[in-house]
Amino acid sequence: MLRITLIVLHLFLITSVAVSGQTSDKIIEYRPTVRLAPQYPFRAIEEKIEGFVVVSFTIDTEGNTKNIRAVDSSHKMFERNTIKAVERFKFRPRTINGIPVEVDNVTNKIEFGFEH
Repeated sequence: MLRITLIVLHLFLITSVAVSGQTSDKIIEYRPTVRLAPQYPFRAIEEKIEGFVVVSFTIDTEGNTKNIRAVDSSHKMFERNTIKAVERFKFRPRTINGIPVEVDNVTNKIEFGFEH
């Protein structure tokens, strides 16, 4: 049986920032709403190859992903399908005082493996 694991390396839930005695800004961090697993490459299945891809991307104010790139991987064969899957990820965007803001350099590690 195939196993694909999505690991979020950069994810916070709710924080507040105080600026030297001033009132705090209410910051609600982004949260995934749709995360689809990438398709396991057929060649990797045939050859029983396991691996991973680390992707970096931006979450825009609508909760969509952009500027997606593989920053590390065990095998190039996993990168294309991983990027295609991340293109379909959806997030509740980060907000500061109720206003959505972009978040750059979000990093996720996606692992490909077989159940043992």
